[in-house]
Amino acid sequence: MKLLYSPLKTFKHQQGFSLLEALIASTIFAAVLLIASSAFKFFMSMSSRSVNSEQVMQETMNSIQLRNAIKGLHHYYLRENAISLKDAKPFFRGNEEGFTGITLDGINFVNQPVRITLSILNNDNNISNLVYCEYSNKLTFPTADITAKCDQPKVLAANVTDVAFDYFGWSSRDALYNLSGTIGNTGTSRKGWLKLWRGELQGLLPQYIRVVIRYNNEINNTKPYQPTQLWFQITDADPVQFNVNGSSSNEF
Repeated sequence: MKLLYSPLKTFKHQQGFSLLEALIASTIFAAVLLIASSAFKFFMSMSSRSVNSEQVMQETMNSIQLRNAIKGLHHYYLRENAISLKDAKPFFRGNEEGFTGITLDGINFVNQPVRITLSILNNDNNISNLVYCEYSNKLTFPTADITAKCDQPKVLAANVTDVAFDYFGWSSRDALYNLSGTIGNTGTSRKGWLKLWRGELQGLLPQYIRVVIRYNNEINNTKPYQPTQLWFQITDADPVQFNVNGSSSNEF
């Protein structure tokens, strides 16, 4: 008589986990729990430091405001002084220690052209900072002084040891529009880097401003997010703007 297949026979060949396998699985599971617990504690400790994160965010927002104000430098035409009868010329002066110019995106004085400076300033503790300043053109006629002398200086980089400014662009307005001759002491019609830039001589502003910053070792250890280089791109002026602004008065 043929025996019927019984599923109970298959259970005789199945085996469970051995004691060694169970111990290995338990060890791995415990290790995973330990790593997850440590990561959770680290996350909770970092999230509790709200003051530091808010400070970093605030400093980042301030830096963005300052960058936008500097990138807002404009081909603004001015005479030498308030009583001068000479033609108005582009207002910008830059050297290895800083620059000054007119921006249309001021922070303290909105909806009006504002003279700004970016240069080194020593505070009362004899610490050098890279400082941004604004000056109301309605109170004082803009001067080519790049020294930071404002009531509300804004620090762009703290505790610096050395700052170098460079300016990149056309040697003159004639070189930009392929006209004959050049203005200034560059002696070339090509774009290039310069240590000195005078808007009234070259007839236009630089296209880029580069600032290289070096810090004290102590500040680098405590604030590693501070920039070592800053780049600012300035919008070119078109010929129509040159003609309009060239005949403008010194009103603000």
